[in-house]
Amino acid sequence: MAFYYEFTRCDDSSIKNDWTFPGNPQLNIFDVYSIYGYCWQVTALRNSGQQVVSSAYYGLNGCSQCTAPTPRTIGYASYFLFMAI
Repeated sequence: MAFYYEFTRCDDSSIKNDWTFPGNPQLNIFDVYSIYGYCWQVTALRNSGQQVVSSAYYGLNGCSQCTAPTPRTIGYASYFLFMAI
């Protein structure tokens, strides 16, 4: 039996993906994983999806413990240096 799941991004519940992990393990609903640099919570079972690799596990309802990197911003010094080139 294949296990696929709907993952919902912790910081934006409108972003969802259907995934499984290598070896197709059975996961628990509401578990949180770091995938592609963002925190994702398992929210439902699905019939199909893509295979991805998680970089960390944050446990049941672990969105608050998961620390995804903040988006990069361009500093003024970098902006002016770029404009001078």
